[in-house]
Amino acid sequence: MAYSGWAVVELMGHVRMAGHIVEEECFGTKMLRLDVPALDDIELKAFTTWVAGGSLYRVTPTTEEIAKGIVRANRPQPVNRYDIDLGSRSLGPVEDADEIDSRRGAE
Repeated sequence: MAYSGWAVVELMGHVRMAGHIVEEECFGTKMLRLDVPALDDIELKAFTTWVAGGSLYRVTPTTEEIAKGIVRANRPQPVNRYDIDLGSRSLGPVEDADEIDSRRGAE
């Protein structure tokens, strides 16, 4: 039976996250979908991430209040700022594949 609800999720690499989880078929395999809630008091926007089962160390069902407390304490970000070279150019949102192709042609 798959669990769906609020949980604290611990991953390989000593990563601890929390949010609402559900098992989903994604990318040709079963994965854990983790929806991290928005929290206005720390200016965190909601985001979703998927985790492969082999990366899970522990999943602990909990209440929404406790999950949001873990989010507040950990302040997770959907993309690590070190993954992006912020000094070289603006990385605005990309609309679609045609726009990506047109940008490649301009470089």
